[in-house]
Amino acid sequence: MDGNPRQIKRFVNVFRFYSTLRHSLRVDGVVAAADLPSDKVLAKFVALSVQWPHAMDCLRAKNCMGGDGKWVSRLEYLEGESAKIPGNDGAGDESWKKIIEGLGPGVGNWAQARGFRSFLAQGESLGRSGGHGLW
Repeated sequence: MDGNPRQIKRFVNVFRFYSTLRHSLRVDGVVAAADLPSDKVLAKFVALSVQWPHAMDCLRAKNCMGGDGKWVSRLEYLEGESAKIPGNDGAGDESWKKIIEGLGPGVGNWAQARGFRSFLAQGESLGRSGGHGLW
């Protein structure tokens, strides 16, 4: 988060909402506790939702070929690709831009930003932790 008090409050409120949903899924026995995301993964999802609210709709589609030959979501694909690009320099930005353009229409210029690439490369994968009903 960038330190904006409104954005911090939005983050806290959204995190609390999803945390409550996660707890309800576990208590109701809908999803096993081991299959639910950790606080760190949940925080990454909430930060993505707050900073790039349109991203999840755009990145949810499973139309990218992963390194193991399986179809994966755009999110999982981009998380993997972002981790492969070393450093935060112009060369990395150009490589990232080519990856984003390779996804075709539907992914806006917001996805080409260095901040978005850096964000995806950090922490655990959101794309791999799906399938539990929260995202």
